[in-house]
Amino acid sequence: MAPANLHKKPRQSLNLVVTETSELRGCITHGDSHTDALSDIKEAIDLWIKTAKGFDDPVPNPKCRRLLFA
Repeated sequence: MAPANLHKKPRQSLNLVVTETSELRGCITHGDSHTDALSDIKEAIDLWIKTAKGFDDPVPNPKCRRLLFA
């Protein structure tokens, strides 16, 4: 899997789960459930990395291999 340190944040007012990576700036998604949000962030990570490589931008190495759930 691509490098990421995931944080899942339930948003009660929106009834969504927002998922972002702390290592890939601007890589953020949301879903109706934790499962949807996690699936979406995996796709977003892959797209973020492909885009960065397409522009010859650096891709950070992972700092952590464990998923963090809040």
